[in-house]
Order: sequence, then C-alpha cells, then structure tokens
Amino acid sequence: MVDLTRPIVFVVLAALAWGGGFCSLAPAAAQTGRRPGGSSAAASPAALIRDLYRLHNKGYGPIFDGKSRKHIERYFDRPLADLLSKNIIGPPSGEVGNLDFDPLFNAQDLSLSEFRIGEARIRRDMATSLVRFKNDGRKVRITFHLRKRATGWKITDLDYGGGETLVKILKKPF
Repeated sequence: MVDLTRPIVFVVLAALAWGGGFCSLAPAAAQTGRRPGGSSAAASPAALIRDLYRLHNKGYGPIFDGKSRKHIERYFDRPLADLLSKNIIGPPSGEVGNLDFDPLFNAQDLSLSEFRIGEARIRRDMATSLVRFKNDGRKVRITFHLRKRATGWKITDLDYGGGETLVKILKKPF
C-alpha cells in the first residue's frame, strides 16, 4: 500500500510558503477584513460593525472602559470619538456623563437574543446598516451611520429611532 498523504502535504505547504496563484493567503485576509498585521481594515461597514460587537463582548470588552482611546478611534469617526471620550473620561469625578447606558445596545441591562447585522446601504462614501435584536424580549433596532475614510469605514452616529441619536445624547451638557 502506498501512502499518498506525504506528497500532498508537501505540495500544500510549498504552495502556502510560495504564495502562488492557486493558494494565496491574500484572499482570506481580504474576506475577513483583516490586514496582514492583524488590525481591522474596516473593509465593509458590516465587517466593522461585526468586529465592534465582537470586541465589545456585551459590555465586557475594552471599548468604553475609559482606559484608552485606541478602540474608540478604531471604530468611530473623529467627531463621535471625541464626544465619546469626553463623556467617558471628561465628566467631573463621581459623575457618569451622558453615557449612562450601553450605546451599542441602547440599554443598561442586557438579555439578548436574535441578534442580526444587516447589509449596508452604501452611497459613495456614506453607508447605513441596521442592527436588530431582542433585549429582554423587546425588539430593538439601531441604525448605524458610517463614512468611508482613508483608513476604512468609521461610525459617525447611531440612530435609536424617535429622534434619539448617540451624537444628540452625547452633546447634552452634564
């Protein structure tokens, strides 16, 4: 009996190392929205939003912890990033600011189900994407507004419906 697995493994490994046409790693990197260095390329609005929710980890992630702006700047456009930082870091000692809720879920308490990120509607350098889920059995819809920048897509605002947006909330005095 002839063992054919060794020649196949060798050919696959050689192709990966060489990066030849039929087995290049570049398409996989492009599909995942990751740059070769590992950071998000924000290749699409949906990819950015998925990565944001993954890192946020239902409120247990580092995005809004106040320790660093790097995560905020990775996902949010400069004006919104500045407002978020002001409301997270800037309030007087002992005060919460206007960010007394989880902005990605528009809630303080989470009991999530049926989470969906919709495909974006893109017009030139602007996009909107609808995120839907149930929180404690209640249907929630948040519309993400995004802008294409040189570094990729960035979130410019979140629309909670009924005239409430994250930017409006964060601009209120505290």
